Amino acid sequence: MGEIKSTMDIIMEKLNKINISEEDKKEIIKKEAEETAKRLVSTYKKDGDIKKLFNELNQLSGEKRKETEKSIISECIEMISPYGEYNEIAIKLIKEILKKDVNGIRDIISSEEERLNKIKERIKEDLIDKLKKRDIYGSAVIPNIEASSLWKEEVEKAKERMRSDMNNFISNLQ
Repeated sequence: MGEIKSTMDIIMEKLNKINISEEDKKEIIKKEAEETAKRLVSTYKKDGDIKKLFNELNQLSGEKRKETEKSIISECIEMISPYGEYNEIAIKLIKEILKKDVNGIRDIISSEEERLNKIKERIKEDLIDKLKKRDIYGSAVIPNIEASSLWKEEVEKAKERMRSDMNNFISNLQ
């Protein structure tokens, strides 16, 4: 039975006679790594089978593996959000790849969630005040904070801060 070849291997065989610059080779490896990472993380997100992910990752070596691991970490960071349902599986995957303690990521998430909780209360009070001015009040009145453009804006800002903080945290680990 023949060897299964990656897209990169097939491309390199076909282009063997053509000289490709090192920069172009690195770009091809990076793009393939990003595609592989998206596929692996998506599958892991659905089935939670980290062994299957690592079985496929272990088939890679050298620069391909390094770039794929980097891309998987980036995908995980993108997956993490305040109150996110996939935060724990993303953290677990980052920890398994880096083989280091990544509890600092949980601290970053907690800090942003605490900050957002305070903002949420402030927005809720503002919305209740606006409703009272329109003679809408009482115990049955519950403002829809999630629909507030201010809330959506604050959540997006929190995600950006979290991504930046997590990237810095991970950079300091390596």
